[in-house]
Amino acid sequence: MELKYITYSEQLCKKLAKLGFTRKGKGIFLRRSNGFEQTLGYAHSARIPHTRDYYIMVGLECLELAKLGMDLGFYTAGVWGVTIGQLTPRNNFQEWHVENSASEEDVRDVVSEMVNRIETYAVPFLDKYSDINEVLYEIEEGNNFFIGDRDYNLPLIYYMIGKKDYAISYLISEMERKESECRFSPYGRIYNQYKDFASKLMAHIKQ
Repeated sequence: MELKYITYSEQLCKKLAKLGFTRKGKGIFLRRSNGFEQTLGYAHSARIPHTRDYYIMVGLECLELAKLGMDLGFYTAGVWGVTIGQLTPRNNFQEWHVENSASEEDVRDVVSEMVNRIETYAVPFLDKYSDINEVLYEIEEGNNFFIGDRDYNLPLIYYMIGKKDYAISYLISEMERKESECRFSPYGRIYNQYKDFASKLMAHIKQ
């Protein structure tokens, strides 16, 4: 009989419940804190027959920022994610190898190691960055974990925390930069998309 997906492990569910996480669907454990949705996403590869190599994505979504982005047509605002291995001192990709024929004891050992990694690295990361000011600092400093969509998220955050002048100044500067780099290149679409976003956000700010 094939082993169930590891997220259905009673041991895993109980241990993560003690940390405040609830399983949603097959592969997601979710909790909320301070206006952020925190997720542990389980996925796997299957390079070897009859085995699964599990890995964990650690995700954050600022719900207010995401809603603001949706209202302006930017659908990935306020969402960040890393693999749990990137949060460790080695900063590498980590997987857990589980054979479909694994014993209950083998599964318990894997679950214990997963939970240890989550408690040691994922939970402190999620707790620290479920604070928009901490996220803002890391984006401004160029932290690789938060650099994605920086040109969209940064002015949105400025607006969200009441720094409207910062938001407008950044949008103008970024439009000028994109115009000089992209407007008459094959990447002109990038400039046009950003110009549309910036126009909508500035109109929203001036309301």
